[in-house]
Amino acid sequence: MKQECGVGIVDIDGSGAVPAFAAPPTKIAPLPADKLDKITSALGLAPERIVRTALLSNGPEWQVLELASAQDVLSVDSSKIRYPEFLGVGLVGAHATGSEYDYEVRMLGASAGAEDPVTGSLNAAVAHWMYSEGHWRNPVVIAQGTCIGREGRLHIRRDASTGTIWVGG
Repeated sequence: MKQECGVGIVDIDGSGAVPAFAAPPTKIAPLPADKLDKITSALGLAPERIVRTALLSNGPEWQVLELASAQDVLSVDSSKIRYPEFLGVGLVGAHATGSEYDYEVRMLGASAGAEDPVTGSLNAAVAHWMYSEGHWRNPVVIAQGTCIGREGRLHIRRDASTGTIWVGG
């Protein structure tokens, strides 16, 4: 199956337990220091809790910070990041080994003025970043929306033979 969206025609895989879309290509660049400083200052993030950062673009542009843990991600006060001052701030952090989910993701500064419960394009961009740098090797399950009482779940996998990243949920 195929679907047309802002980035063009996207392949859809409906054959598995969870329908998924083929993540569009993502440009990965360093997050500029001034943007990182602005975000960390607004959120009160300690530098030692930041694992890595990136500026990701797969249509929308995402300023992404990987934090040391899912708990760090869940502890952030999202009211400190508001549109239009902050655009597309994504946070990702690993849950403890053996947890029901592999990672927690949050998208702050949504144009609607609230945290986004599930953001397929952000998760697709994060997946490209993590797989391309070798941080993810296996399928992962993402939890998103936890802090706003939503139970968004995304199932992400990479087809080793084609390199296609599939995002479903």
